[in-house]
Amino acid sequence: AYFYLNNAYTLCVYITLIALLTDMLDGYVARKSSKKSEHGSWIDPICDAITMLTITALFYLDNLIPNLFIIWLVARYAVFAIIAMNLKSTKLQSNIYNKLSIGAFAVYGYSILLGLIHPIWQALSLPALIVTVSLQAMSLYTPLMMLINQNMRVCKK
Repeated sequence: AYFYLNNAYTLCVYITLIALLTDMLDGYVARKSSKKSEHGSWIDPICDAITMLTITALFYLDNLIPNLFIIWLVARYAVFAIIAMNLKSTKLQSNIYNKLSIGAFAVYGYSILLGLIHPIWQALSLPALIVTVSLQAMSLYTPLMMLINQNMRVCKK
């Protein structure tokens, strides 16, 4: 955030790229070496959300992202929270669409950030935004089905 606020956009690209790669590497190494931990399984998504929300807030304050995207993000997180609170004895896990949406959001964020350095990159923004929102919507399917199935079992009893 500091470098972004001081218009050091190229440095922001390098720092966020390093953060993204080390986050991916950390998860990969933990899975491959069977060192996954309960602590890591909940702290990693929280850190990812904080990073995503910080970047989104910075772009929003500079009017670089549409208001509807902010509304969509708030609604999506609210739906996830409601589902998580209503699921009994089931751990809510990330699905492939959620993982892909994080990658699409990274492309969207980089297209905005790189667009501040050179305008040619701005051409990626709209397609990346459409893919991001589509994948985020699809990521709601699995937890929503888990909740529906849970409630169907309760109704059958």
